[in-house]
Amino acid sequence: MNRTSWAFKVYGTPAPKGSFKAVPGAKGRARLVNQLKGTTPWQDDVARAAARLVEHYGMTEPIDAPIGVDLVVTVEAPRTVTRQWPTVRGTGDVDKHERTVLDGLVQGGLIRDDSLVCTGSLAKGYPHSPLPGVLPSPGAFIRIFLL
Repeated sequence: MNRTSWAFKVYGTPAPKGSFKAVPGAKGRARLVNQLKGTTPWQDDVARAAARLVEHYGMTEPIDAPIGVDLVVTVEAPRTVTRQWPTVRGTGDVDKHERTVLDGLVQGGLIRDDSLVCTGSLAKGYPHSPLPGVLPSPGAFIRIFLL
């Protein structure tokens, strides 16, 4: 692996990872489902983008070393929004957005496990927020770097 960092953008509808609840499943067994809607499609979007990166760089194995992750999540601004920052409950907690993205990176085969993340930064903004890395429409800017 010659690279020490990777950066990419994922466009879609960011969704935080919520808590899980048990629901009845087949043969009387309980199955766990996420309590927040939209998490699975967003995680799948991140996984597809991660898999494209893996393919582009010809990576044969997921990253299996200590890493840092810088994440900037851009959420959609309501039409009537007057504030610069998404601080309302409906935009999700930034750490729960991180959980969805990290799980997508594992699912896409870019990193072996999210326990490898030792440092990094998190940010959440609207497309108009004065924030480096914010995207012009909803999605995420992700930078991964080896430690």
